[in-house]
Amino acid sequence: MFNILKPRSLLKYQLYQLRNKITISKLDAAESAAVKRPTPILLLRTVLTNQEEKSSNEWATNIQNEFSKLGYFTVDASITLPPKKDELLLQTCYQELSKATSDLSFFPPLLVSHGEVAARISQKFVSNKPVSGLVMIDQPSEESVELCQSEFPVSEFEPRFPICMISNKQAPEFLDGWIDTVELERGNEFKQLTEWMDDIGM
Repeated sequence: MFNILKPRSLLKYQLYQLRNKITISKLDAAESAAVKRPTPILLLRTVLTNQEEKSSNEWATNIQNEFSKLGYFTVDASITLPPKKDELLLQTCYQELSKATSDLSFFPPLLVSHGEVAARISQKFVSNKPVSGLVMIDQPSEESVELCQSEFPVSEFEPRFPICMISNKQAPEFLDGWIDTVELERGNEFKQLTEWMDDIGM
């Protein structure tokens, strides 16, 4: 009995630990916005260190405020990754993100991921959940590269919605011909993101 229950108990503990590390913040469209947009924005990012957390929070706050001015409702999902490596980490992040956003009751959102690890989680998310579009914004990090090589593999999905990658890297091979690529201009990501949204009529 002990050998049967131990793995299940361990998985429950891992999920509980990660649940306490997910922060969700919502921001409504500004009252001064000329138009209230129907498509909600879901921001997804991961945090590995305290120093990274500060800059990541600033990025998310700025993006949310700018979207609010344009009439969008936004949800920011920040996942603080545990220091210990775990082969179940991608699946756990996906499950906890799904739970954390399940009660928001919004239309299929435009999912905007920031950073390579967040991009891998977003690929897993859109392969199972409805979205209006996916934008993957790169944020180079040595730790992220190492994590993606071990704990966060690419998740292939059917590209049934608009997809954009704002990065100086090559797009995933399985999305060849289905993805718009924009060369990343550091500090100018929001303008690049909204210009792409305008181009596709979102």
